[in-house]
Amino acid sequence: MEQVSNLIILRKRVDKSLLYSGQGITIATKFVPLLDAALGRHILPGENIPIQLLIGSDFYEANLKSSNNIEILEGRHSEVIQIRFKSNAIIERLRTEFPASFQYIDSIWKNRKEKSKSPVKTPDSINEYIVLSSTSSLNVFALDCFSDAANKEVDQELAQLHCNEYDLENLIDPNATVTICPALLKVRKMNSKIASTLKELYDYRCQITGERIGADYGGCVVEAHHIEYFSTSHNNELSNVIIISPNFHRIIHKTNPTFDRKNLEFVFPNGVHQKLMLTEHLKK
Repeated sequence: MEQVSNLIILRKRVDKSLLYSGQGITIATKFVPLLDAALGRHILPGENIPIQLLIGSDFYEANLKSSNNIEILEGRHSEVIQIRFKSNAIIERLRTEFPASFQYIDSIWKNRKEKSKSPVKTPDSINEYIVLSSTSSLNVFALDCFSDAANKEVDQELAQLHCNEYDLENLIDPNATVTICPALLKVRKMNSKIASTLKELYDYRCQITGERIGADYGGCVVEAHHIEYFSTSHNNELSNVIIISPNFHRIIHKTNPTFDRKNLEFVFPNGVHQKLMLTEHLKK
């Protein structure tokens, strides 16, 4: 089996198991094939594999522990593999990454009369979660931390990029220069084949208008849009992707319309309804 990098294995909402020592990340049965692909082989019953978790630019030691119970591996239970943290350093890091979740969970946990093993989950108003994915390095997994606040900042930055108000009187920049700086980037990890397949399916036409933008100039330009924004959903399934022109892509991100799946149309805040003309893959 070939190792697959940049593969999203699971998305997990922050709960008590991530923020307290002695616990870790549970990988349910349905995610095991993805874990096998990330490792490049099938994980065996009872295996205990040393791994590293990459959070930002920092590495943390952990163990990938497989159950040796054959009944679990046959699918009679939902939990078969755990990532166990080897030190409290990663716990402290996650508490720093998710202060709202930790403050809420800690207050509930401290006030419990009995220390039961039942999970402590955060309310919908605190939407913080991790995404575990493979990397190009064997037995190294990226652990990306996300929150509503961070996603809103990204959305605001995208909106500013498409601002249509310009200062036409002061377009001279005498201080313009190029500076090379080291930087850490968060990369969206997804299978680009889904988008390229849909572009070919629709002959590089915009699903909203049916037009082949740029065909007159010998080069068609369309873009893949995630109906539920990838920054918040991490959903790169076929049913969440449509192919549209760059102009409509910018308009959608700027105005944030809702998508009516029953009628296959966007409903914009100003009341305009815009149906999709090409809908073949969404009807299946």
